Amino acid sequence: MIVKVLVTEFRIHEITLDTQVLAFTLLLSVVAGILAGLIPSLRFTRTDVDEALKQGQSRGSSDSSGSKTRGLLVVSEVALSLVC
Repeated sequence: MIVKVLVTEFRIHEITLDTQVLAFTLLLSVVAGILAGLIPSLRFTRTDVDEALKQGQSRGSSDSSGSKTRGLLVVSEVALSLVC
């Protein structure tokens, strides 16, 4: 009964996957995952870990490039949330 209603009312048999959209979404998620892993690691390669631990810094570096990176990520997230 439910299947019959879904097929007739909502035309489920007409739903298809767009492979271009699926490929783009997969590519976008892979790039986002790689960037999410690389950006922090690149930031911390410029930091002297021994000195940061001695000073008790929680983020490793308080330079302006770190705040610029965080600001860029926040702006990107907001822009993507408004587009999607």
